[in-house]
Amino acid sequence: MKKGPAHLPSRPHARACAAATLLVAALPVAGCLSTPHPTPATSTSTPTSTDDTKADTGINPDLIAARNTNLNRHVSPDFPNHPIVLPDRDLTGVDASQHFFTTSETLVVTSNDPASQLRAASIAVISHAPMLTLTTTNRAAILNEIARLKTHTILIVGDIPHLPAQPGIDYITDPETPDALGKLTALQFVTRAVTNPRHIPHAIADLDGDTAVELVPAWANTTTSTTSTTAETSTSTAAAPTTRPTQAPTDLKAFPAQSRRDADTAPIVIATAASTIAGIATAKAFGATIRILDDPDPRYSLTTMKQVAGLADQPLIALGAQFGTASILADRIRRGERTHQYQPGQYHRGTVYPHRIIVAHPINLTTARPDNPVDIDGEFEHLHERVMRYITPDPETQVTPALILTVDGLRPEQLQLWLTEATRNNTYLILHGDFHHLTTFETILTNPNVGMAPTGDHTQAATWLATLTHDHNLPQKLLLTLDATTAEKAQNTATHHDDLAPVALIAAETPDDYHKIATQLPSGVTPGISISAHNPLNAWDMTQLTPRPLMINRG
Repeated sequence: MKKGPAHLPSRPHARACAAATLLVAALPVAGCLSTPHPTPATSTSTPTSTDDTKADTGINPDLIAARNTNLNRHVSPDFPNHPIVLPDRDLTGVDASQHFFTTSETLVVTSNDPASQLRAASIAVISHAPMLTLTTTNRAAILNEIARLKTHTILIVGDIPHLPAQPGIDYITDPETPDALGKLTALQFVTRAVTNPRHIPHAIADLDGDTAVELVPAWANTTTSTTSTTAETSTSTAAAPTTRPTQAPTDLKAFPAQSRRDADTAPIVIATAASTIAGIATAKAFGATIRILDDPDPRYSLTTMKQVAGLADQPLIALGAQFGTASILADRIRRGERTHQYQPGQYHRGTVYPHRIIVAHPINLTTARPDNPVDIDGEFEHLHERVMRYITPDPETQVTPALILTVDGLRPEQLQLWLTEATRNNTYLILHGDFHHLTTFETILTNPNVGMAPTGDHTQAATWLATLTHDHNLPQKLLLTLDATTAEKAQNTATHHDDLAPVALIAAETPDDYHKIATQLPSGVTPGISISAHNPLNAWDMTQLTPRPLMINRG
């Protein structure tokens, strides 16, 4: 994903219309606008003249080039001709080992501490050997995999539970000294520091299997090779534990290298920060190309969709249970390909969360009168000032404004000016009211920045909104439950619709009140908090709540 400063919402655009206020109960006022209703965020490139575009004009033009590149690959018929997910639920890496290696003369087994895992991954990739992580709970799975692989030489990295001696298996223990890598592999390693645990998947995926690179964690104490050439320096210095030997024993055996297996015919492999080090290292040791996604849902952004476009019915390997089932992954790819619009804000995102905080402001449009009109410019200015308090230093996290508009009794044309200003200002509009009345706003709800907060039958509303989103190939829609004062009411927010982003806006005046309900939310429901206008909780206080509310509404 492209990095940059935290997203700063632009200040509200001044309208050229002479009227500065809007009487909501009046007839349509869109005619006074100096510009027509803007087109919602759409594709950023023009369609490419290719056979693919002729075959299927429903594909997002932004994805055509990446889709053609992904499809223009030769994959060995030994791999399934469809996406698969390797869940690796026991965190061993066995699933990846079983998928990529039928047998292996050599194997790397490591403990689960980061320093040992990174060192083991470095050795496994350059030696083209599978890697497994041994813990106190997965010993049987490791032993079974050793037998299946018919392994003869096992390199042990880190402190692991004792493995039983077996005829025909030679165990080598890595002393983890600066000179051990050279003695084990007869190669000179270049040291590369990994400065953040989140960077581990990228660091392993970037190994080419031809250059000997030792990955070391720069955020923890670990042994680093003093004889290696430093390729990347770290801002923190790793101190070698005093319990480690400084030199490898003279009789340290060599760890044999195997030849690369895939010959560039493996499917594309995708992983995330939640994928296991062993799984990524094993796929890389085989020779596969690994793409690290910012989120397991490929619809997350245009960048993640480009990584998998065209592969819904093609060979694709996903590392980790976070991707869901193979059918879920394939369906998300298909949906993402046909979505031509994006969420408000940067990075052309298709899903609402993660990496987003929504700052909301409620407005009851049903109370507007000739002597009490609603100042649209003033409302957007007020919302912009509120948003600025929640800006985060994390460049990936966007802070997006939202207006929750109560619209019972209104007609769709009376919201046109609100929609225009919201679109200009990268703002969500969330329509609140009776579900059956909200269905009369169907055309407005086909805009990518408009969601719903229905009263009445929440299940029926979710089904209707999900169908609308699916039929119009829209990005994910916000579906709110307002004023969730009990855990039971918050439970109603749950939905199985993948096209919706359900949020329970918990009405709470204290952290304890919020916590009691937020911790009972169903899986997949995002917590939000609704507090009174004079509540002393500030923006910093919100960051301390657990789980952190990702929508904040101060009434």
